Amino acid sequence: MQDLVVRLCFVLGNLTSRDDAARAAIYFTCHGMDTLMQVFCRYVELDEQASVTAENGEASGITKKKLSPTEDVLVKLVRVIANLAVHPDVGPAIASSESCLDNLIQLLGYKDVAVCEELVLNVVATVNNLSFYAISGTAVKQKQLAIADLLVDILLSESMDAMVEAFRVFGNLSRSREVRQMLAARQVDRMLVTVLDSGRREVVYSSCGVLVNMMADPENWKTLREEDGVRKLIDILRDFGQLDWQLGSLVCKVLSNFSVKMTSSNEWFGNDHALTLINILSDQLDEESALSLHGDVSKDIRDFLGRTWTDEFCPVAQNLLARIQLCYSELEPL
Repeated sequence: MQDLVVRLCFVLGNLTSRDDAARAAIYFTCHGMDTLMQVFCRYVELDEQASVTAENGEASGITKKKLSPTEDVLVKLVRVIANLAVHPDVGPAIASSESCLDNLIQLLGYKDVAVCEELVLNVVATVNNLSFYAISGTAVKQKQLAIADLLVDILLSESMDAMVEAFRVFGNLSRSREVRQMLAARQVDRMLVTVLDSGRREVVYSSCGVLVNMMADPENWKTLREEDGVRKLIDILRDFGQLDWQLGSLVCKVLSNFSVKMTSSNEWFGNDHALTLINILSDQLDEESALSLHGDVSKDIRDFLGRTWTDEFCPVAQNLLARIQLCYSELEPL
């Protein structure tokens, strides 16, 4: 029976991975979510019971080598839920399901990412999709602090993939001041700044996404200063901006929120950083300079870079540059 459930969930996962019509049909026409929730609850219960047994086994020197059959079902079932949540009408409905959120939170509470990384990553990715709909009245909104608290624990693991997935959830949940306060209290803001020079695009991008929201609170500005965050953001803008205008746009948003009450860019950023930002932004806002790429680049990539430069980077970069220039002075006080 378990083999059949695994195969069915695998097929449903493939059907819902790209097809919006399939997502809607499963949820609205077939009322499949009720069945999925029954299976979800049952297998979470079975898995938690097995985890207790496994813990006793580990005490005797027995270690788990691969996914158990129960975990295999959960990996594939959670993927189906994540895919269904992509649908703009289905997603908010699932985000309002207390049963679904309770099961996801339960899994985050007792599964160890070091032991069962695939399942934990799928759970966090599903929470990420649902957290997009964290609006008043939804279960994900009501449980956002509990979710964020569990995800902070995941950050302490050695899994960079888990860190990226957790940051993505924080990017949605940190729209709430309550969540931002909790993240700052647990020093996640410092971790976000620390990883800015990791060199991994997905880590840097997801970190910047959270920092945009964290910088909405003036009490978090000191962290960016103390952790050398301004210098790190300038380095990202200079080194990656021309090939990744979306990342460049996020960097500008972080710096814009950070400097919203600035009266002197020399004092706020430091004279060297302020001047460097003026030079970089001026260069990157020049169309000829910004879109001139070396090497062989396809037309599709050129077109994409042109669109993201025009639509995403330029508006926020122009505002940031204007603010820095307005508050910049070449005169130095004695």
